Amino acid sequence: MTDSTTTGYWLIEIDETAPLLADPELRSVARHVLQWIAKTVSARLHLDQQDVTLTVIDANYHGAYPCLAAKHASGVVPDWLADQIESAVRDTLAETSVSRFLVSLV
Repeated sequence: MTDSTTTGYWLIEIDETAPLLADPELRSVARHVLQWIAKTVSARLHLDQQDVTLTVIDANYHGAYPCLAAKHASGVVPDWLADQIESAVRDTLAETSVSRFLVSLV
């Protein structure tokens, strides 16, 4: 996770989405994948009950790109929770087939 003090979000960069982000024509696909991850992980960890919002924002580093981001009501995502979120993202990607992702888009 990367702290973004200007927005109050903690940015979560996912290695598996790097190929999608590298190609400007595929960034809309990356945005959908990240939105699905945000929704799935939020439900998996009941983040709404922990005052955490997991969403997709436009990060800006050598140009704008979609990025998964967490924000806690207090302004700081606790380290223990950041670790849980990162672990849940990895587990979700490892456990989920492309077909389940595609069905979720309908």
